[in-house]
Amino acid sequence: MLNAYRQDLRISRFFAKLPEYHSGQLLLFGDNFTETHFINRELSWIDFNTRVFQEALRETNTIFERLNFLSIVSTNLNEFFQVRVAALNHIVAKDSLAIDTSRQTFREIINQIYKKNGTLLEKLYSQIAISIHLLENEGIFYKSSCPNFSSKEAQDFLSKLKPENDFSALENQKIYAGFCFKNETKFIQIPKYRIFWLDSHTFTTMDDLILANPQYFFGDKKPLFSFTISVDRDSDLVVQDTEDQHDFINAMEETLSLRRFSAATRILIHAEQKNEAKIKMRLGSEFGQILFFVPGFVHPEFLIGLKKGFRKYNFAANDEKESDNFPDMMVRLRSLTKNHRPCCHEIVTSSIFDYLDKKDLLVHFPYESYFPILKFISDAAENRDVTEIKITLYRTEHNSRIVNELVLASLKGKKVTVFMEVKARFNEQLNINLGKILEDAGIKVIYSLEKLKVHAKIALVVKGSSLYANLSTGNYNSETSYVYSDISLFTSKSEIASRVARIFDAIENKPKTLSDVKSSFTDFSDKEQFVFTSPFFIKRKIISLIKNEATHGGDGLIIAKMNNLGDEDIIMELEKAARKGVKILLNVRGICQIYAQENIRIISIVGKFLEHSRIFYFKNFGDEKLYVSSSDWMLRNLDKRLEVMFQILDKECFERIKNILMTYFKDESHAHQMKFDGTWDAPKNPKGFSAQNFLLKSSVTQESL
Repeated sequence: MLNAYRQDLRISRFFAKLPEYHSGQLLLFGDNFTETHFINRELSWIDFNTRVFQEALRETNTIFERLNFLSIVSTNLNEFFQVRVAALNHIVAKDSLAIDTSRQTFREIINQIYKKNGTLLEKLYSQIAISIHLLENEGIFYKSSCPNFSSKEAQDFLSKLKPENDFSALENQKIYAGFCFKNETKFIQIPKYRIFWLDSHTFTTMDDLILANPQYFFGDKKPLFSFTISVDRDSDLVVQDTEDQHDFINAMEETLSLRRFSAATRILIHAEQKNEAKIKMRLGSEFGQILFFVPGFVHPEFLIGLKKGFRKYNFAANDEKESDNFPDMMVRLRSLTKNHRPCCHEIVTSSIFDYLDKKDLLVHFPYESYFPILKFISDAAENRDVTEIKITLYRTEHNSRIVNELVLASLKGKKVTVFMEVKARFNEQLNINLGKILEDAGIKVIYSLEKLKVHAKIALVVKGSSLYANLSTGNYNSETSYVYSDISLFTSKSEIASRVARIFDAIENKPKTLSDVKSSFTDFSDKEQFVFTSPFFIKRKIISLIKNEATHGGDGLIIAKMNNLGDEDIIMELEKAARKGVKILLNVRGICQIYAQENIRIISIVGKFLEHSRIFYFKNFGDEKLYVSSSDWMLRNLDKRLEVMFQILDKECFERIKNILMTYFKDESHAHQMKFDGTWDAPKNPKGFSAQNFLLKSSVTQESL
């Protein structure tokens, strides 16, 4: 009772700290909405990336932490223009007057995006220039002017690079050196490893070396001027589902090939200012709005590689493999030191299943070890009573440790079933390759469901008559577990595990239409259910929970943490509840399409770790309910993906997750707060309480791995 009182006191103080409500976003009469304004999804995302940029400017950052955040800003923009801007272009191509829920035309939104992109690029490159100067304090110096090579190995390598003759031949996201001659322009692809150390303290780049040595490509023919260029191309290409899995895989691989040369959505060029007008004329006027000249390296994210220090250039390493294109830059760029992390000691020294027979196990990444995930599969492989292992894989690492464990389990005679989602954006080819490895090991692999993308993160072990389940907010990926903040629950509770088993049964039956999907999960909608799936049922449950809080008026309380919030129906129900007095606290890391209001307070935390967990709390008139999910409150998650939301039943796990959730709303150093006009206030005390630092220091388990 005392804890509940303290919680209510903290929440009332939180609401009291913000300005008084003023009308303007929402017009209501009783329970009937007359008008609701939504923040545009894409513009909200740019606001998020601006918050990431602001993290780079923290005075407490080291130079490499600064470069990490600047790199993330750059790579975020790369993907944004490949996917979201491309999707908007498709909408405008079908209907040039189409209007968004923010009541702007999509054409207007695209224009705002390019304008905001230009502003953000100016800020980004200003900080890149400052960062290169600050590197000198670390004894690292950049030299842009490069003499001719004396290294025969380097000369041989450069001489093998072949010019491209046409802009249309420039591949998506590759970087090229452009050489302009009197009547033509030639392009040389810059190798993916761009840092070239001249000595132990001085570096140049492959960009500089190639631009300074055109003789290796053109002999005595001298260019008029040169530049570097990269093209973001449309990656929002859809593959039609087919009943035959191998036909679908073939169609996917063909689409991936088309992605390399699809329509341009953004062009970045670094050139001398005096040559910019000439380059525009060479490329053509049709690229006017999407063409951006930048005062520094095109795609500067490679600079984080300087943290590794002096290394002799490895020319052989530039033989590019498909796996090198893995786009999860958040992991690749942070280059975090992989320190030992706490782990439950009992599962280290004995079977994880013995532990789960007694109680649930909760793991909070990155603050705790990934070991329990691997132990779950390896113990299943070793235990003679285990007959089956089932798992969904959405994104995993190149040399996946979980894939290795699954292969070993299969070789030990276990029946293993893997759902490998090959529609996971930018992971398609990697997942296809991993699926073939699993198939070669005798594992049953399901590659895709028609009409749905499977985003659920679940695993199941069948041991005799017992079922053991793992449900998570994050991917089965040991690399991201060092960076992403995620919740993972292990349980043998039949209320949870039996439902996970039913989900896998539905997946294996491969429903072909949304009606089939709905009928596959119909009996999941009963009142005693503790596991919910989308499409259909998560959204229905969330709305039901919100409406229930609304019946309690001023005693109602909703606290939610997620990546993105944009579902219109949920937003309207939240606003209705707020008008009835329900207090609503939202922690939304990225896209947020709802406005802050009198009873709706919104924070967004960007910190050392990527906040990826989704946690939903409902006071329920004292009978508190807590749910964890793989799903954001977005249309794509709730209506177009197979997701899982599960209720926390174990009392100890419940209290721990609730405390984690509340900790974020104490944050002073990293919590941006949304104002009533949809803009964001910076954290109020950069040196104040940090939720992530607190969680890092207060990991509850003792042993480390």
